[in-house]
Amino acid sequence: MDLDAIQSALRRAGIDIVPLAGTMFRAILILGSGLLLAHILRSRVQALLSRRAFGRNGAILVGRFVSLAVIVASGLAVLGSFGANWTALLTFLSASTVAVALAIQDVLKNFVAGVLLLIERPFRVGDVIRVRDVNGEVQGIDIRTTLVRSGDGALVMIPNAVVYTEILMNRSLAGSKRLELRIEVRALAIPEAERRIATVLDDTPGLRRPVPAPVIKSITAEVTLFELSVLIDADHAIEADVLRRLASVLEDSTIEVK
Repeated sequence: MDLDAIQSALRRAGIDIVPLAGTMFRAILILGSGLLLAHILRSRVQALLSRRAFGRNGAILVGRFVSLAVIVASGLAVLGSFGANWTALLTFLSASTVAVALAIQDVLKNFVAGVLLLIERPFRVGDVIRVRDVNGEVQGIDIRTTLVRSGDGALVMIPNAVVYTEILMNRSLAGSKRLELRIEVRALAIPEAERRIATVLDDTPGLRRPVPAPVIKSITAEVTLFELSVLIDADHAIEADVLRRLASVLEDSTIEVK
């Protein structure tokens, strides 16, 4: 069957191939442009928010939300190019949105609270906060939860809505700094090394409480590598005091400031 015969058959069916081809081309152009715009906006938003100290998780979260909004708008524009009934479409979308919102209202509540926390920034990653009976260092903000590392090293996931609506105490003051250490321990068993490090940190003034436990990063036959991150008063004397105290109890060890 040649092209003329196909076109004649489509016309008898009430379909004009030229306007249809134009509509399809316009729909593909709209969808392609929307996907490209969504990708560009997501990258730009993530880069912008990261520079404003939103944190990587927060920047990714908002960037994906912006990208999804652009893709949905492009999809609606494509349906409109095919002559979709906007009244029926909007009615369907409204009903679907209400149904989905009711089904995942807790997730949406925590998502919105997370976005508000990122905008208002009552704390930053690394700050020591207290919410209800949870006291620890902020590790990040995800879609549903704020991640807090407690003093005993446990990772606590607090719903964002709880963090946003409850009384929040931020124990990190402006005059503090983060001290990050790499400690290579030799000639000591791991439990003994952990005990000595914990004792030094508990006895040293100028450290913000709670003090996190050292984290084991690698173990070999001769060396155990610990990493330690603590908040201290912004004073070089305190930093030097911490290093001296650790060196005095960890014989034959290497301590480096990261």
